[in-house]
Amino acid sequence: MARKIATNAADPSVDGRLVAWHEAGQAGILLRNGEPNRVGGAHPALGGGRIAVVNDAQITVTAIAGEPFTVAAAPGADAVALSAEWLVWRARESAGDAIYAQPLAGGPPREIARAAELGRPAVQGARLAFHLRSYGKSRIVLADLATGQAATVRSERRAMLLNPSLHGRRLLYVRATFARQELLLGPQTRRPPRQDRELWSTVPTGRRDAGHEPGDRHKKHGQPHKLWKRPRQGHSATLWTTALAEDAAYVTRLQQISGRPLVAEILRIER
Repeated sequence: MARKIATNAADPSVDGRLVAWHEAGQAGILLRNGEPNRVGGAHPALGGGRIAVVNDAQITVTAIAGEPFTVAAAPGADAVALSAEWLVWRARESAGDAIYAQPLAGGPPREIARAAELGRPAVQGARLAFHLRSYGKSRIVLADLATGQAATVRSERRAMLLNPSLHGRRLLYVRATFARQELLLGPQTRRPPRQDRELWSTVPTGRRDAGHEPGDRHKKHGQPHKLWKRPRQGHSATLWTTALAEDAAYVTRLQQISGRPLVAEILRIER
């Protein structure tokens, strides 16, 4: 069962019992002991007992309730990931998206991936995960920042595999098709998405037609056939970025109701 924990909120990040998220046009939120507090920048990310935030064209990493630990130049950064060892961010650039990683122990950042569109990065230790689309296929890539090796761990045609997150040996991500949106959990090894466990699911973003002509005449011929559920008229919901904790999964849901502004909210789903 999904429980809404925040509205006007997106891009959840977790570290133990701490939860943080981004709020458009404002400083981010850190939820600590059930109390929400503003942090000193946008796109907060938690990891290794620290928090990273974006301010202008740089990222500041700070110990929780402590002094700044490091500052990295990051023009165009709009998504951040943090572990005890690495700072990772995605930057929107004129030629597309790029993901950069910088060791917290010191050293310059290096480019990890570049494509027309890259998903929000997630990092645990030296393991980095992100999604991309290429050659008509949606993919989730897992990279080792220490060795530079990378491999596709999930791939599928005619589906969107989106915004993975990592915890322990588990991988969480969104799978979206014409018939359903699913929050899936599985190992960080290569295998088909259909083998992963569904934590929660909802109707697709798009609304299909009724599947039959108006009236009762078509029902005599077996119409309408059994079809997948569809969203309510004038309503669209999209599952987007994720975060994974020991006891729960988090996902951003973007809700669009006809004639109203887009609303972003964060859901918590027990594991």
